[in-house]
Amino acid sequence: MTGTGLPIALIGILMALWLLGAAVAIWTGLSMRNKAAKVLRQSMRLGRLLETAPAFPLLVKNDGRIEAGERFVRMLGLDEPARSLAELGGRDNAGLAQKDLAELEAKVRETQRTGKGFTLHLAIKGSSRRLTVVGNIADNVIYPNGAASLWFFDSTENLRELERRTREAEEARSAFSALAGLIEAAPIPMWHRRPDMNLHFVNHAYVEAVGAIDGMQVVDDGVELLEPENGRSAADYAAEAAAENRQKERIVSATLNGERRQLRVFDIPLGASGVAGLAIDVQDLVDTKAEVRELSEAQRDLLNLMSAGVAQFDGRYGLVFANLPFQSLFSFRDQWLSEKPEFARVLDRMRENGKLPEVRDFPAWRKEREAWFRASDPTEENWLLPDGTHLRVLAQPIPYGGLLMIFEDRTEQAQLARARDILLRVRTATFDNLFEAIAVFSADGRLSIWNRLFAETWKLSDDQLIKHPRLDELLPLLAGHLKKPTQITVLGELIRMTSSNRAQRQIEAIFADGRVFQIAIMPLPDGNMLFNMLELSDRSKSD
Repeated sequence: MTGTGLPIALIGILMALWLLGAAVAIWTGLSMRNKAAKVLRQSMRLGRLLETAPAFPLLVKNDGRIEAGERFVRMLGLDEPARSLAELGGRDNAGLAQKDLAELEAKVRETQRTGKGFTLHLAIKGSSRRLTVVGNIADNVIYPNGAASLWFFDSTENLRELERRTREAEEARSAFSALAGLIEAAPIPMWHRRPDMNLHFVNHAYVEAVGAIDGMQVVDDGVELLEPENGRSAADYAAEAAAENRQKERIVSATLNGERRQLRVFDIPLGASGVAGLAIDVQDLVDTKAEVRELSEAQRDLLNLMSAGVAQFDGRYGLVFANLPFQSLFSFRDQWLSEKPEFARVLDRMRENGKLPEVRDFPAWRKEREAWFRASDPTEENWLLPDGTHLRVLAQPIPYGGLLMIFEDRTEQAQLARARDILLRVRTATFDNLFEAIAVFSADGRLSIWNRLFAETWKLSDDQLIKHPRLDELLPLLAGHLKKPTQITVLGELIRMTSSNRAQRQIEAIFADGRVFQIAIMPLPDGNMLFNMLELSDRSKSD
């Protein structure tokens, strides 16, 4: 009983152990299966990550062969996978540029030999895309014995941005150099202050103005171009401009190159960079303004002494000056003129005072006169006023804008001209009704005046006389009417002798028709000669 019970127990124990081992084996198999599945899923994720990553891995073995993904080959435009770096050059418009490929091969060999990493920028033939490759020695786990691992990145946009920024930087550097050269060569003093208002930079004109050796000395010693004014230094004025963040301008006196000059100074805030400054020499402008002011005052004093009225208008048509004769001529008061009325108002006031010509359409007439301001040449007019006053008006445009008007009272001259015209008509009527033939010859022997009887006696037409013929042209026309044509020579000599000796001469002349004339030639006070013919035919017949 005892003998049979032990084997059965043993068998039970063995069965239990077998079941336990089977359970452990099953559990271990299931665990390994789960781990393998997990590793497989992780590998798939990592593979997919590499396929979609922005970087392309490439392995260069120590024997020159390469391992690269299909996606990298497609990016280079190659038709089939490359087995070596040299095959990455492809053909025609595919693969890496030959120059870049040669540099890449050299860098890879150096990395495999020394373990030193590198970074290169590569170009793809026939494409605007750019690649950046980062190379290092490969980890022994990946591939032992000195293989190189390369990571290619598509850096087209980055390189373009870098090129753009590099180009902008070069342009900015060039512009800064040009600006610095311009500031240094500027003929006016220029400077820059730090935020603490100490001098940081001065140009060559500043150095010369203060008599320093160079800009470094000026900055180190803090040599100021401008003297303190009203208890404030130049730095104080610059600090005020910086505090208000507004450009400041002022006129100060300073010594430039040993000479006292007037300067227009500008303080220009530059934010956190400090304050820039410059000084413009305006001494010549100040002197010119003073000269112009003195000249203008002298001119106005002279215009006040003129008998003609003078008015000056500026470019905005405002009256800026009117001399005393102008005020008297048009009955203007000083108080009204001090308001600097416009040109149109001045004409309106002239019309109210009866000092303008009577016109049908006054607004149109006034507008035509306003065009004088825009004319390029002076305009002259004669105004006949309702009170009989005659004015000669001269409108002279001013080159820098405005109008100068001169009013000359020609009433007396007009009256004298009228009187002279009446006198001439009276004289002509008197001459034409005399019983004597009269002519006047000027000092050069030209016929200037004659009466109707003179023309009838010598049978001269108006066409001949209107030309005012000279004596040598007229004598041949007169000779044919004399009984003795040669006597005309004696008559010509008498006229010439009278002109030179200023003594009266007389001669009798017998015409071809029997008429007898006594001809008297008398010098006149104005240098002319009077030719007088009195007919004596009746007296000769009675004798």
